[in-house]
Amino acid sequence: MNIRLPFGDDTVPIDVPDNWINGRCYRSFRFEAALDPAIAVVSAIEEPVGASFPDLVADKSEAVVVVDASEWDTLSPVLPAFLEMLEEQSLAAGRHITILFTNGLWMPFDQEFLEQAVPGELRSRYTVLLHDPKSSPAAHLGTVGNDIPLEINSTYVDSALKILFGPVRPDPVMGFTGGRSMVLPGLASERTIRAFYRYDLLSGDAIRYGVIRDNPLHIAASEALMSAGCDFVVSPLLSPEGGIAEVIAGDALQSVMTAINKAREKMRITLKEPMDIVITTGGGGPWDATLFGVFDAISGSLPVLKENGTIIVAAQMAGGFGPRPLESLLMACRSPRGFEKKFKSGTNFVPGQWIVQRLYSVLKDYEVICHTGPGMKEDQLWNAGLTPAQSLQDAIEVAMQSHGQRCKICALPDGPFSLPTFGAD
Repeated sequence: MNIRLPFGDDTVPIDVPDNWINGRCYRSFRFEAALDPAIAVVSAIEEPVGASFPDLVADKSEAVVVVDASEWDTLSPVLPAFLEMLEEQSLAAGRHITILFTNGLWMPFDQEFLEQAVPGELRSRYTVLLHDPKSSPAAHLGTVGNDIPLEINSTYVDSALKILFGPVRPDPVMGFTGGRSMVLPGLASERTIRAFYRYDLLSGDAIRYGVIRDNPLHIAASEALMSAGCDFVVSPLLSPEGGIAEVIAGDALQSVMTAINKAREKMRITLKEPMDIVITTGGGGPWDATLFGVFDAISGSLPVLKENGTIIVAAQMAGGFGPRPLESLLMACRSPRGFEKKFKSGTNFVPGQWIVQRLYSVLKDYEVICHTGPGMKEDQLWNAGLTPAQSLQDAIEVAMQSHGQRCKICALPDGPFSLPTFGAD
């Protein structure tokens, strides 16, 4: 059986050997991009989940619209249609509407982002602000979760009308992004973010890609949303190509759960039993450009992997590890034990350490073999605790030597756009 897996802007083939008697290829039911994303936004607001947009906004003369800065390229074509609806149906207009962009300590945005990425017509008509965890005024709202001091951007907290505008997608630590994640950590102070990403909170088994049940970060962020308040949420669902496929809007909790459930429905794959080897991908370009982006696919494989199983990843990784803080952390630690030595006490904190902690939590229990393009060098992979492979066929043969010729093996060509599980069909 021949399978082609997405790899950068191309594909790579694997020829499944005859003795792969327990192998199958599983495809998820992928989202199709909407023909007109702006119409999808308008339609979602006209038929909201658990809330009436006209009733919420009718008597409001000011509003803050929080936008996920990390998804701005996707959201920018549809935000104007939403702002037009807001002005038509409320008393708020022009400078009385604030567009507030989320931000963090890890890969922070700066004022240059506002000047270059946000169109001049938006900046001239509306009040446009970028949250800064280190300097933006914050409201103190007590504590949430496991003793996390809650400090949230006061522009948002003090607004008469609070709206969140950002996509829902699986996430390796939050379970899913969207809604509450835009408040915490998206609008949190540096002090709150440091407590939110503590080593002990990220070390539990409940931190899983595409799972929110018992997740301490999801619980803390949900509490933060209730404390800071929210009136309405617009949650686009994204296609694998990065466009908007569908939009869910409405109540801050109910509509986001609807979006999460719809994403699960589209991405779920059910296997009959756990696997010795999972072959996955970074999803092709642009998703597989860096190890940082590919970590979603690695995380998503874990629910269907046997103890001491092997993950084989096909990803271009032309950008290497990705953001320099990630590379610096990996090169400084070089192993799960090295990371624990530096950070387990909780006295040290480096922005972005969460992804290294979660990556090492995988490498403690599983082997991860990577077939990459020339942008990622073999010695870089070895130093990060990953095993390089010249080809996917080499990777499969090496893995099968460890698990035996009759091992159970599957391919997940959709990579991060799959949510595999096992059980009865």
